[in-house]
Amino acid sequence: MIADGKFSAQDLHDLTAFMNELQARSNAVDYEVVLVATENRSDYQIARLRRTTWMLFEAHPILRALDRVIASRKPSVRKKYKPRERKFSVFFEELPQDWQDSFARMDAGQPGKYGTVPVPSMAATMKTKACEFIKAAQVAGSPEAMCIASATSYERSLIAREKPLSRKTMLSSVRQIRDFARYLGSEEAVLDHLADRIRVHENRSQHYTPVKQAAINLIPEYSEIFGMALDMLSKASHTQNPRSAQSYRNKAVAITLFCPFPLRVSDTRLRFGEEILWDGRQYQFDLTISKTGRAYRPYILPVFGFFIDQLILQGCSTEYLDALRTECLEKRRPLFVNYDDTEPHPRYVSYAWASVFGTGSHIARTHLHNTFGRLGARGVELAMLA
Repeated sequence: MIADGKFSAQDLHDLTAFMNELQARSNAVDYEVVLVATENRSDYQIARLRRTTWMLFEAHPILRALDRVIASRKPSVRKKYKPRERKFSVFFEELPQDWQDSFARMDAGQPGKYGTVPVPSMAATMKTKACEFIKAAQVAGSPEAMCIASATSYERSLIAREKPLSRKTMLSSVRQIRDFARYLGSEEAVLDHLADRIRVHENRSQHYTPVKQAAINLIPEYSEIFGMALDMLSKASHTQNPRSAQSYRNKAVAITLFCPFPLRVSDTRLRFGEEILWDGRQYQFDLTISKTGRAYRPYILPVFGFFIDQLILQGCSTEYLDALRTECLEKRRPLFVNYDDTEPHPRYVSYAWASVFGTGSHIARTHLHNTFGRLGARGVELAMLA
């Protein structure tokens, strides 16, 4: 390799001295040890060490440690992820007090005026629509109450969204408001008005291809998704650029792991030792679904565990897997990390899907239902369980 000009004799000498120094300090190769060993070396010297190490030991854990040292010397200028501003809704605490009280009774399982109690998942969606309703009333100057004027303002706000809503979504939104109005015991005139508007939206939504169905057409079959993921892992193992390598690994896992486990975006921020457990043979999820509050603890088949292993190894040889897995579990490391070991923004999984397929990870749920639905009644049952 020296004769080929891939690195010099001085590079080999520097690497030998560096390895001897690491061995003298500790038998373990981790970030803290490498950080101390490189503190008196220049950025250029560390970069040369990293290049020579990659040439000779392309699957050694020391590469990730050197990547972190290099990243720490050149802090990322990535902007912090800012939560979305609420353009179309208010916070729950801004709802009228009697509405907040009604939702508290709903959460406690108490029936409304007409003796009905929405299931928890529907109640959560109803809260979102109520917050949108009040925002629309504020913008239009309508009363912040369940009345025909405010209901009309809300319906107009759905049509005037920057990103057009599908007809099915508008129908569902008006239905949610109608159901909440019934729970509140609103006047018959208001309920009649909402019932009329539901019929209008039902007629409009007939013979209409939903936006979600158009998006699902962008998603390939599962076999093709796995092929794409394996190609990404291959690219990660053949690139010297640590940022690109880590991006390939993250995206490969994001598009495969959440096919059989179509978690909502808010539930995809996972950590080893917390939401991802290891029993010595198999991985297992251990989390609480944000929307329903229900426990979710399925075992993860080895074929999907393989992809989790790739985020543990981060380019290292499989002979280091057990030690690195133990370290991840003990340190409660996030499943997804950037090349500099920082945690990506909360919606990373959906971003990864969008960058690969052109639509967010929410579509994984529909894709699973459609695929299993081809198997008949048993397939639908399995899809609902998933």
